[in-house]
Amino acid sequence: MFADGTEIAASMSRQFRERYNLHARLSEIATMQFVCTSGVYPDIVVPQVHTWDVAFANPVGTPCILMDVIRGRQFDALWNDEPDFGATMSEIQQVAVQS
Repeated sequence: MFADGTEIAASMSRQFRERYNLHARLSEIATMQFVCTSGVYPDIVVPQVHTWDVAFANPVGTPCILMDVIRGRQFDALWNDEPDFGATMSEIQQVAVQS
């Protein structure tokens, strides 16, 4: 946390170079930026991406994304920990999530 209260999250790759998928990571960044800025999906909360480096040759030593912190719970925790959670979703939504 910075002195002004700003919080930044860092997403760093845990994959080895041989298994790292550069195109998937770039797609993830582009998707977050699109959803965050386009206004097409106003109900989806997505962190604002501030910067990224998709190379291993950087001061961190691994590809990383710096973005805003989003508070909440991971979807799989909701699905697994709350028995009625899936019941609030339509059948189509449930099938899409389980696919």
